[in-house]
Amino acid sequence: LHDGVLYGKHLPDTPNVTLEDAIHVLHKLKEMTGGDPVPFLFDGRGLGWLNMDARAYVRANAPDVFSHAAVVVKHELIRRLSHAFLGIAGMDMPIQLFTNEEDAWNYAVGNRTGAA
Repeated sequence: LHDGVLYGKHLPDTPNVTLEDAIHVLHKLKEMTGGDPVPFLFDGRGLGWLNMDARAYVRANAPDVFSHAAVVVKHELIRRLSHAFLGIAGMDMPIQLFTNEEDAWNYAVGNRTGAA
């Protein structure tokens, strides 16, 4: 947690996420925030895939942990396709995808509760 924003990075040595991984990580992140939703900047450039159960768990539980999310992805095409997927998937919180970490940080910081 830095400057009111939670930062996470998916490391490339474990590119695939299972339901058990998702449960563990969201639980730990919720502990770190004291249970109050905060902005989340996630560097997902090392992420391979989330299995279907992990995606469903994150979709259902992320709004309890994050007020909104800025996700950094590898390529512009991935960003565009992912935006379409997120619209269809119905994520219950604001989420934006970026190919530039600085732009993602600015979005996360600019949308904190009480940000000027």
